Amino acid sequence: MANLPDFIGINIGNYSIKAIEVRPIGDTFELLNLAQVPSANGTIENISVGNLDMPTNDLQKLLKDNNFKTRNAVFSVPESLVFSRLVNLPKVKDEEVDEAINFAMKNLIPVPLENLNIAYSFIEERKTDTNIFQSWYVVGIQKTLSDRFKDLAGRVGLNLLAIETEALALIRNIDFNYSDTGKRSFMILDFGGEYSNLVISRNGSVLYSQNISTGSNALTKIIATDLALDISKAEEYKEKAGLDANMGGGRIAKTIEPIIQIIVSEISRTLAYYNDRIGGEPVSELYVTGGGGALPKLIEYLTDKTGLKVTLVDNFRKVKLKGDLKINQLSFNVATGLALKSLELM
Repeated sequence: MANLPDFIGINIGNYSIKAIEVRPIGDTFELLNLAQVPSANGTIENISVGNLDMPTNDLQKLLKDNNFKTRNAVFSVPESLVFSRLVNLPKVKDEEVDEAINFAMKNLIPVPLENLNIAYSFIEERKTDTNIFQSWYVVGIQKTLSDRFKDLAGRVGLNLLAIETEALALIRNIDFNYSDTGKRSFMILDFGGEYSNLVISRNGSVLYSQNISTGSNALTKIIATDLALDISKAEEYKEKAGLDANMGGGRIAKTIEPIIQIIVSEISRTLAYYNDRIGGEPVSELYVTGGGGALPKLIEYLTDKTGLKVTLVDNFRKVKLKGDLKINQLSFNVATGLALKSLELM
């Protein structure tokens, strides 16, 4: 295999920017650098409306202060800013796929197709008695938004190779680190700070994705309110006790359980939708990732409430590390998946 260049995966959020620099080595990667910086409130919204000064300053600071060397980058875009659809079509000739997908998407999205950059990936083929159907994962991003990401990359001297959804990055991360997922159907819970994502994957593609407006910060806030604590002390209690009923008489667990139950309900609703509307191999595994995944006893709780096999994702399970990490690797889930895209690009 030819020597591949180093890559940076950059996950731009509303409250922070996270970046990981990796070097492809054979069939694995070496972690060269990782860092995050707080970003101005509303970074993604600023980018979407063309206000690039603050995002530029934040990204420049991250790259310069942490000595990132490579210029090859992949950016993420939140699911909320793209149009992603599962499209099922009768099988057509290869040269007719583009036209067939564009025709199908016209009836599925609320904006003119000429305003979007459309990308799609094949998922699977199914045969019936009378026909052959193909499933495609289709993503459309506003051309103006895509141009603004390119502009941002140019401002900080990056060579932007791709922009992709957080869901695709998460799936790549898990497929790489847990290769035994193979072609099975599985669910991902990305338990973030301000919000969470649920994703169902099969064959390395997205079958379904959903944003949940509940994140781990909501747990901190309810602890602070119920126990009359400041936010920093509430965060400390959350990180120590979590859902452990044996810690502090179970008071923290009882306080936060109603919010965790919201996520459990969304998992159940998503599984029901998958079984009723998508079908195929049943989902039996849930991979938990994101900074909120570190909540004590969360994995045991989800296992009990969902009946699924639940795994806390190690983002660097198969990535070569230099020394011990001094940072919470769980929150670098999207950035890791973006950086791992390098083998697909070269």
